[in-house]
Formats: sequence, C-alpha cells, structure tokens
Amino acid sequence: MRLAIYIPPMPINPALICIVWHKRNTTDPTHRWLREVVLKLLSQLNASETDSSAMNPPDVSGGPMSVPARELKGKG
Repeated sequence: MRLAIYIPPMPINPALICIVWHKRNTTDPTHRWLREVVLKLLSQLNASETDSSAMNPPDVSGGPMSVPARELKGKG
C-alpha cells in the first residue's frame, strides 16, 4: 500500500482525546490496569510535542475523570 503524507495548508489544532470512566470502576484493579495501558498508548501520540505538562502526568488511579491527551505527555 502506498500512502502519501501531506502537510495541511493551514494550522490544525490537535485532536482532543480523553479517558473517561464510571466512578464504580475507579477502584477496580483490572479497570485501573486498562486505564494505565490506554494512557501509555495515548501518551505516545504526544511524544513529539513538548511543554511543561510532560513533567506532571495525570493520575489515572482516581476517578471518574477526563484526561485531555495534551496532559498525557511524558507518561509511560
């Protein structure tokens, strides 16, 4: 498969990707593990970007919450 990658002719804001869960799953060990795996995978999307939030990744053990992908930098 041959794919071509083009730079858009105008600035485009990055997509907002969030992790959200029901409060009843907050303390479930399996659910916590899954959140951490997803967080690690999503943080790789931001690996090429840098800012101060990379030093303070969100805590996915609490909940329920929504974590914007731009806050996931540096986790993993």
